[in-house]
Amino acid sequence: MSDLDIDPFGEATLSAAEDDGFSSYEFSSPRSPTAEAPASAQSFPAVDDDRYPGNVDSLDGLSFTSWQEGLKHICDAAEAADFAVVKRRSRRPDITIPGGHKAYDLECYMARQSKSQGSRRRLSSSARCDCPWRGSLVYRKGIWEFSLKHSTHTHFKQKGCDIPANRRRHRTETIEKRVIQLSSSFRARAVDVARHISNEFNVSLTPRDVQNIRDSDGFRQRQSFTATQCFFRELQRDETCTIRYEFDEDNRPIYVFFTFDSCIELWKENPEVLLFDNTYKTNRFELPLMEVTGSTGLNTSFSIAWCLMGSEKTHDYQWVLSQIDSIMSIHDIDYPNVLLHDYEKALIRAMRTVWPDIPSQLCAWHVGKNVQFNIAKKWDGSIEGTRLSTMLAGRGVRTSDNQEDSGRQSTMPASEADFQEDAPSSAQGSASTTRRWKDDADGCVDAWESVIHAPTRDEFEATWSQMKIEFKTQQAIIDYLESMYIPRKDLFADYAIKQHQNFGISSTSRAESAHASLKAHLSNSRASLDVLLRAIKNTLAQQKDNYFLRLNRERGRDVVECREEPIFRDLLRKVSHHAFKIMLAQYRIAQDALKHPGRHNIDCTESYMRQYGLPCWHYMYGQHTVSQRPVIPLRMVHTHWQLYKGRLPAEEVFLRRIQDPAIRPLRGTRKRRERTRSHDELRSARVPNRAPDGSSTLATIEEGAEDEVQEVLIPGTPPINAHQTVQTVAEVIDLTGAAPAAAQDMTESDTELLAMMAEEEALQQQLRNEEMALMVREAGELDQQRQRRTRAPPQCTACHNFGHNRRSRRCPNYVTSSAVSHPPSSLVNPSQLN
Repeated sequence: MSDLDIDPFGEATLSAAEDDGFSSYEFSSPRSPTAEAPASAQSFPAVDDDRYPGNVDSLDGLSFTSWQEGLKHICDAAEAADFAVVKRRSRRPDITIPGGHKAYDLECYMARQSKSQGSRRRLSSSARCDCPWRGSLVYRKGIWEFSLKHSTHTHFKQKGCDIPANRRRHRTETIEKRVIQLSSSFRARAVDVARHISNEFNVSLTPRDVQNIRDSDGFRQRQSFTATQCFFRELQRDETCTIRYEFDEDNRPIYVFFTFDSCIELWKENPEVLLFDNTYKTNRFELPLMEVTGSTGLNTSFSIAWCLMGSEKTHDYQWVLSQIDSIMSIHDIDYPNVLLHDYEKALIRAMRTVWPDIPSQLCAWHVGKNVQFNIAKKWDGSIEGTRLSTMLAGRGVRTSDNQEDSGRQSTMPASEADFQEDAPSSAQGSASTTRRWKDDADGCVDAWESVIHAPTRDEFEATWSQMKIEFKTQQAIIDYLESMYIPRKDLFADYAIKQHQNFGISSTSRAESAHASLKAHLSNSRASLDVLLRAIKNTLAQQKDNYFLRLNRERGRDVVECREEPIFRDLLRKVSHHAFKIMLAQYRIAQDALKHPGRHNIDCTESYMRQYGLPCWHYMYGQHTVSQRPVIPLRMVHTHWQLYKGRLPAEEVFLRRIQDPAIRPLRGTRKRRERTRSHDELRSARVPNRAPDGSSTLATIEEGAEDEVQEVLIPGTPPINAHQTVQTVAEVIDLTGAAPAAAQDMTESDTELLAMMAEEEALQQQLRNEEMALMVREAGELDQQRQRRTRAPPQCTACHNFGHNRRSRRCPNYVTSSAVSHPPSSLVNPSQLN
């Protein structure tokens, strides 16, 4: 490779280094008017004119350690003087000198004016004006010296934004690193990167500049290898990659098949369904990229393998499928239950050759779209105003049918036309009511949908026969369907695909989604192979992160609707949420069948369980009928839907068995325990003010009992001791002076009520005592030095002495009165009342 190729400032034909365009925006200033500049180099402008570039005579005679350093310094000085410098040529080659040459000639960007050629009236023009500024970098005795040959200019100042984009080279490392950083982000286009950096650094940066920086960085990373060679180098250096390839006689790759260990591990867990689809516009060589994808029980897809193919013939697909079969044998991966693909005849023939015993399915979505397109194309009549015309408007199908309709009407026999015009409206209405589908393009599409969704083969044949009868005037459409899809009905009809365990997958939309994710990491459709590999790895990492994030989330959460149903109790957090949603729909049908006997057919064909690997509503109906506690065991769910597929380590099994602690029942906070009791609570526990015999009574409190009172009661009620029940009073004093009321006899119900209240109060008192003792013990353990503050001794209000109260016998002013002979009613023994 020549030195011109490795020059970072050079082009294909010559090396160049000029203004990097980092100056600020000056949109208001016009471009340099080259027409007003002097035409020849003989008439030099004034040096002190502000319109012309500045003087850089100080560069003459400077020395540098390398020519790259000198070139950068000169370019920076020229940029400060508002002009650009380019490298014109390299002279005096010498392999012993770094760079391979002893001299480099530099000149102004506006040098070497291009002459107009040809005899046309409109002559071509050039922005250059043959500027005489030039200099040279020469190697002498290990040092590079710069000598200025000519220091004047014949053009106006040039800012960074005035220099053409193909001549700008941004040498600032900060901007280059920022461009590479933004370019490696998700779907970063060159125009977006240029706009962002221009606003961030206040420089003039174009998409072409961004692409040049990208190419330069790619060239440095490839280390003189091509992009294709780096593609194979990266695949071979990756220890987790499995690669198979073939070359032709010119060492050009024909097939490149590769996969990764992470794909194989996920493939082992979900080998049941394989989807094959090709995508295009992913590389600059226009090679089709086959992507093999699979489906997980979480209702997500994952990529299995990729293959770049030179063509799409039967032998090409056979080579790809043989590589997949070889990897399955090496890693002991089970064969798939079904293969899904679009209508690719070469791929179908290759599958029948490599895997003759594995059933395959056509993509139902592609079949439906192809039928809709051909119905619109072959419909004998107008399709204006139908749903089909609206759906296919973007594809340019049947834009106008007026001329064709008029031609058909003119060729119609006169007898048939007269019959249609003279037919009564009642006859036409009766004819329309006997039809199953409408006599238009939409009705034809609906008829085909009814055909492919027939539940049995007999119904399929009957529906197809009825469609041929009702649309016998559309012979072109009938012939197309009869030749293209009816012979292959076992590949896409519902009655056929439900015999395969495809878990409800009937289209290759998952593969299309994988293609979209891959192309989202490509900035354009002309990427090199190493860029394509980088995008594939980024897509694979994104798929892996999303899968394990969703897997861990479903392992730790329950489906709310299924958590409330006892029949799913053995499956919670063991089966994917998508499987729960499918089973929940079947469970609703089973519940409806239990509520309305005879509404549903209870004869089970087991086709649903065979297709989805999940229990159908017939099984759930039988569980409710036979067992009092219906439950679905885990063995009835296919491993495709299970969240734990392999045997777990002993440590993980032990950890998974541990459940959360039971919530300790709260016994009330301290604030609630010390709350003031309500009036009703106090009234139920108070001592009545009057005795049963009618005498007014007041209960006395023994000495020292006042220290233990903890609750303040309403006026007229005695305080309740916190550690003992109400004790028998010794003496009662009549303070009212009123006549005693008549005593009331207590009934048996009142006696039982009093006994129950006493038991309840005793139980509550016992609980409070135990809780208080526990709190005291805990407080003592926490703080041994903490002691309870003693209360002051009581003071008598009659004699003002300490140690007793006015009701105590110790008081000198104590007055003896006649005690009431009957105790309070709450203390009367119920047995004495009889």
